[in-house]
Parts: sequence; structure tokens; C-alpha cells
Amino acid sequence: MNSFLFKIIDILLHFLPMNNNLVFFSSFEDQYSDHPKAISEKVHELYPDVLIVWPFSDRAKLDRVPEYVIKVKINSVRHAILKNRAKVIIDNYTGIYNVFTEKRNSWKYKLLIKKRQINFSTWHGTPLKKIGRSMMNRGKDVFISTSSGFILNSKYITEILHREFDNTIPVHLLGSARNDLLFEKDTDKLQRIKTHLGLDSKCQYVLYAPTFRYYDGFDSKPYSLYMSSEQIDMCIAALKSRFGGEWAFIIRVHQKIKEQNTELFNGKTVINGNEHDDMAEYLAVCDILITDFSGSLFDFANTNKPCFLYAPDFFHYKNKERGLYLDVQKLPYTFTISDKELVENILNYDSNEQITKVYEFNKYLGNIDDGKASERIAHLIYSSLTDDKLHFKRKQQKNVKKNKRINK
Repeated sequence: MNSFLFKIIDILLHFLPMNNNLVFFSSFEDQYSDHPKAISEKVHELYPDVLIVWPFSDRAKLDRVPEYVIKVKINSVRHAILKNRAKVIIDNYTGIYNVFTEKRNSWKYKLLIKKRQINFSTWHGTPLKKIGRSMMNRGKDVFISTSSGFILNSKYITEILHREFDNTIPVHLLGSARNDLLFEKDTDKLQRIKTHLGLDSKCQYVLYAPTFRYYDGFDSKPYSLYMSSEQIDMCIAALKSRFGGEWAFIIRVHQKIKEQNTELFNGKTVINGNEHDDMAEYLAVCDILITDFSGSLFDFANTNKPCFLYAPDFFHYKNKERGLYLDVQKLPYTFTISDKELVENILNYDSNEQITKVYEFNKYLGNIDDGKASERIAHLIYSSLTDDKLHFKRKQQKNVKKNKRINK
């Protein structure tokens, strides 16, 4: 059924009693990935009797979904039933339902909120590019969300989400669940991930992960920048010169991009990084990251591995399309708009200098990631299931002031 009809059925089923042993997960609507995946697996590891439900579409990749997961077809009646039966919902946006709307229309969206159901929201990446009100120019509209609380990993993102969405939603500063994998030291586990991704154990890999752009405004079709074959060859030659060994490029575009430039992929030196859903797995096993304004640069800062920033459309993106929260010169990595300068940055890479800058940058962000976020979050979820008196009230609304710290 379509999403509008699903919402109507969902509202009508709010009368269903909640099961205090059922958790409903959602990641990018129908993926098995991101923070919800890491949290789901940790909940099962620590509390194996808890029932776990995930919705999937017919196009979803289910090869890594464990057998213990209860799978439902997205926007089906069973989806609506189990969502309403869940005591706790985990999503990676700002609520399983969320919308900016005019105040006079807000009552319609508030109908989507089921009383006493707990909805924890993780968002899906630390933002460099502007989001929420700043991105969509929705300063006068109200934000309606089912979220009972944000689960975040830094003071930096807390300030942004409160300003851009809703500063009354409580924050649980517990860490980034998907980033736990970036602290993994078990070489056998990392090799298993590499094998699953179809990567050669003897090769070193660059993950090239540009974020998306819009052709003409936020209602238009998103697109991605790509390096040319010649630019990729230039980078690979520089990598061999600076680091030695064999190198290959993995190109992963943003999940909003539905049509890729597949002509670049040859399966050997240039690989499609969207064959598998979970970005964290690629970040964990790749040796170097090249990106532009993607939040992956914040995640990768947990690894101390080399990262290079390259954005040939920087001035247009910053001044006309989206805008940024931070001056790129304050980031801990080299930044350039030139492919030739990117090659120079690779050749001149200084690991000690980058490690020092990353350490200071994480202090500035207030980043608390330590590889144990999933465990802390799983305990919070279990407490929410077992304590009938536990629910999360929003704070009294305050004026959201512009925060100078995230606009330097």
C-alpha cells in the first residue's frame, strides 16, 4: 500500500497494546544498516529474548540480516501492527515520523504520535553540510516528530540537532553505535568483512565517498560528483609512490543516489561501493578515505587513518547550494578543489601532523566515541522495555538561538 494509506492504518492501530519485549528498528526506511543495525545486534547479544522487528521492501538486501530478526514488508498491515505493538522504536533520522509544517497543520501530524511508545532517534551522521531549518529555510514552521530522545555522540551534533529541529527533545549522549566497528582490533573479523565485501586481502583500498548534490533546489533530483578514470589513475599512482603496495578505488555514493555512473567500475581497480548497504563496514576495512562534505569524515576521525578532502565545486556548494557549519580550514585534513593539489596532498601526507589535528578536532567536537556505544544504548533500550514508569518528557520549549560555536 502507499505511504499515506499506511499512515492512516497506523493511526487506527494505536489502540493495540504494546509488547514490553518488542523493539522495532528502521534504517533509511528499508536497509539493514547504520546505527540501528549495530544497536539491533548488540541488543540481541546482550538480551537474546527481546523480539526484534525490521521492515524491508522487495528491493532490500537481506543477505546479512540474522535469522532472529522478524522481517515485515514495508507499508504492509503487518508492518503497522508490529510497529504499534513495539514498546521501543529505533530510527536513524529525527523520529520514525518527522515533518516541518505550518502551525495550523500540526494537529494532523501529531496524530501519528502513539502515547507512551518510546522512539529513540540516532540521526545518520555528524553534519558538515547544513541540515534541517538552515537547509530548507523552514525557520517559521514547527517541527513535529515522534522522537522521544536523540542518541548522539558529541556536543557538536547535539547543538545542531536542537537548533535545526527541536530543542525540547532529550539527548542521550551515549556515542555512535555504527562507529564501534571503527575501533575493532580483531583482524580475523575485519578480514571476514573484507571478504564479504568482495575485497582482496592483499590490496589496499581508498574509499571515495562524495556526498550528494541537487540539480536545481531541494525538490530536484539528487546527483553525485565522480572522479574521471584519469583522475583515479593519478591518485593511484600517488598512493603507490607515497605508501607502496597495490591500490584500488571503492566509489560509494550517497544512499539518495539511485542511478550511478557504472562506466567507471571495472571490478579490480575501481569498485562499486554501493553493492552493500553498510557504510561502516567500508570505513572499517578501507585504508584511506577521500570525501568532500560527507559526515563520513567525522566517523573516520576515529581511525587515525589518512583522509583527504576534495571538492571541485566547493564555492558553489558553500555559497549557493547548501552551506557548511564549519570552515573547511578548521577540519583536521588537507582540503583542495584541484585534482593536482589532491595528488600533492597524498604525496606529502604527514601522519603525525594529522593524528595531532584529529585529536584536537575530536576534543573540539566533544566526541565521546570509544567503541562501546552499542552496549550503552542496548542497556538504555532494555531499561525502557522493562520499566513501565519510564518515559521521556520533552523540555519546555525555549527560543533556539544561533550558536556561534558551530558557525566558526
